[in-house]
Amino acid sequence: MTDNADVIRDTSAGKAVNQASNTNHTVANLVFTVLRIYLLQPSKFIDRHFVERTLFGCILLTSWFIGAIYGSGLASAMTVPRYLAPIDTPVQLAESNMQWSATHDAWIFSIQSATHPLLVTLVQHFKIRNQKELRMRSLEADIGFSIERLPFGHFAIGDYIQEDVLDNYQIMIEDIYWEYCVAMSYKTWSLMPNFDLLVMEVAQSGIQKYWELV
Repeated sequence: MTDNADVIRDTSAGKAVNQASNTNHTVANLVFTVLRIYLLQPSKFIDRHFVERTLFGCILLTSWFIGAIYGSGLASAMTVPRYLAPIDTPVQLAESNMQWSATHDAWIFSIQSATHPLLVTLVQHFKIRNQKELRMRSLEADIGFSIERLPFGHFAIGDYIQEDVLDNYQIMIEDIYWEYCVAMSYKTWSLMPNFDLLVMEVAQSGIQKYWELV
């Protein structure tokens, strides 16, 4: 009687395992099981064969790799701020379609009649604004400002650019344009030799560098 009871109990347990196995091996359950693994969620399945264990082991390892890649990418995107590419050249300034401004159109006198497409685009993007408006736009950090690179490496900057906004801006590596300061007179001007001598003495004295530092 005892042996028969054991046989009956084992047979019933085997049927129960087979029924559970058949239930868990439907297409829908397999799909959701794989999805749960890839989403790093716990899942239950009955593995009766070596092939099943190998397959789910490979899926588990793949899910770990995908989860690690996604998690590290998400963490870097959430913690590291994203910035636009810096504008270091006139070409980049023109391609960015960013406006640049000053208080007078004297900043574009030298390139206003240019026919080069790059300079034409830069002139179109130049806007004249007053001191107050430029100060407000400097706080918003959405436009560029014209500054002058002086002969001894310093810069002439408008009063509307103050210390509280300096961290929002950077100086372009390349200049938009450069030119010499010229003085014009009549060819027959008798004081031209004296004027040339004065220009040379001013350049040799270094007074321009002193003016830049003041």
